[in-house]
Order: sequence, then C-alpha cells, then structure tokens
Amino acid sequence: EEQRKDFQEETSRLDGFLDYNEEMDFIKKLEALSEETSNKIILKIEEPLLKPEKKESDKESDNKNKKDSKKKEDIISTLAYPKYIILHISLEGTYDGLFQFIQKLENFEYYVNITSIRLQRGIIEKEEKTISIDQLNTDNQKKEVIEKKEIPTLRSEISAVVYIRK
Repeated sequence: EEQRKDFQEETSRLDGFLDYNEEMDFIKKLEALSEETSNKIILKIEEPLLKPEKKESDKESDNKNKKDSKKKEDIISTLAYPKYIILHISLEGTYDGLFQFIQKLENFEYYVNITSIRLQRGIIEKEEKTISIDQLNTDNQKKEVIEKKEIPTLRSEISAVVYIRK
C-alpha cells in the first residue's frame, strides 16, 4: 500500500512534460547539471508562437505545397507535439564536460530534444602565482613568479526543445 501511495504521489513526474509552475525548478536543475559536468551555462528561453491544429484538408494541401517547394524545413517546424519552449543553452567547458552534459540532458526527467549544436574551440589564459625561495642565496628571498597557462576550452551553443503540459 505504501508503494502504491508513493507511486500515485509521484505519477506527475513520470509523464516528462514541464508544467508552467515548474520552470524555475527546471532552470535550477539545468544549472546544477552544468555545475555537475564542470560547465558554465547561460540560458535563454523562448516561447514560440503556437501552431494551429491542422485539419485533414489543410494537411493534403500542405503535402502538395511541400512537394512543390524546395525549401528545407528545420527540425522545430516538423515537431508533432504543438506545445513546447525553445532553450538556447550556451556552455563553456571541456569536450568531456559537454559530452556528459548532453548525456545527462537526454536522460533528464523532462522530455528534451536537442535540435542543433554549434561548437567553437577556444583558449582561456589563466595566471598562476607561485612563490619560489632561492636556497643558494643566504638572504632567503622569496620571489613571486607569475605564469600564464593556456587552457583549451569548448564553447557550445545548443538549441533544445522542452515539451510542456497542455
């Protein structure tokens, strides 16, 4: 009985759709996910215009128009489920961190589809201060040495779709 009660309380989490009142929690979970994978994250959320439901006659005319036009469709315009928000995620970290982030995003508790990824290699210059003591010198003078290190990074722009509850 206890397991059944727990299951019924958590049933809403099993559907995978984001509720409007859960958006802040969702953003916090994404930020925690980026920290967990050693990435810096910047999020932009966009709510697209809702597509009207198509009737059968509209679908037939659309099929004819699609055959006639040579335009390429993007992934978002072909989504079957009409309610979603678009996330623009900017990450900065390593290749391994990006791979881990995508893997965890695919296994996230909400339905998230990645629609595009753009990667750019970068380098961060980091200064490290070290103190050295000259043991041969009787004055035991301390010298502060500043070394510049170049650390390779990966800047990635990820567009994703998060499905919301109707």
